[in-house]
Amino acid sequence: MLNTVFGVRVMSLGKIDEEMVGSDDLDDEKNRFSYDNPWGEGSFKKGASKAYVGGILLILSGVTALLFWVFSIYTIDASLSMMNLSQYPEISPSLTKNEIKNMFLICGSISMILSVFTIICGILAVNKKMWFLSIIGGILGIFTFGFVFISPVLAVLAIIFLFMSKNEFEGHIEAE
Repeated sequence: MLNTVFGVRVMSLGKIDEEMVGSDDLDDEKNRFSYDNPWGEGSFKKGASKAYVGGILLILSGVTALLFWVFSIYTIDASLSMMNLSQYPEISPSLTKNEIKNMFLICGSISMILSVFTIICGILAVNKKMWFLSIIGGILGIFTFGFVFISPVLAVLAIIFLFMSKNEFEGHIEAE
């Protein structure tokens, strides 16, 4: 049997033979395959849950901050070699490039640790486990500065989504 779809001829098989497929798999009204949802009725909802979105935002916040600090620490020597500290006497006249590098390495190391913790808390939020720890990860994510300060903004948005999704987390009991 030939059918036309958007001006293109398509060959179809017509009705499906019940003997080949089995009569239990066919929906009589529409003559199509039917199937049962193995996860139960209503398991697929429209849109993503707020906990999932908050977790993804936390993961993105942590990853952008981690990439920023890895890139910054990797390029600190090149950046300092181009800098003339005598142009900035208001900072500190006795400040050396080595001291700036050490401060940068300390701040970067702390921020990278916070970024990894933010990523872990984002994974917990995606799995809807440990709501309070996910919120703490979002708060710590505010202090990890990424490219153009995008990481703190993502962390704040994640906290908002996580507060809205408190009831979705495993083991959460409503106060009566």
